[in-house]
Amino acid sequence: DGMFDVCFVRHPDSRRRLLRLVMSYTTGQQEQYAEIGMSCSPEVRLQALDGSLAAHADGETLCYEGKELSFSCIPQALRLVGDPDRRILGDAP
Repeated sequence: DGMFDVCFVRHPDSRRRLLRLVMSYTTGQQEQYAEIGMSCSPEVRLQALDGSLAAHADGETLCYEGKELSFSCIPQALRLVGDPDRRILGDAP
């Protein structure tokens, strides 16, 4: 659909709380916490307000000390090869 699904945490009061909130996302329970927000966007930009950002993607290091990271969805940039008659997970029957 050309959009990122973005999950973000608003002002956690400690690193322990942040970790607990992030773990709730991995189990699909994020909607029960007011500190967690969800959004969709074709572009995401992260900016380090203090210090720097380390970034990794698909097991590769992108940078160790970034100040700003930008990600964009490029519509139809990924071509998939497969059987058109085979149902894909999430497709309607």
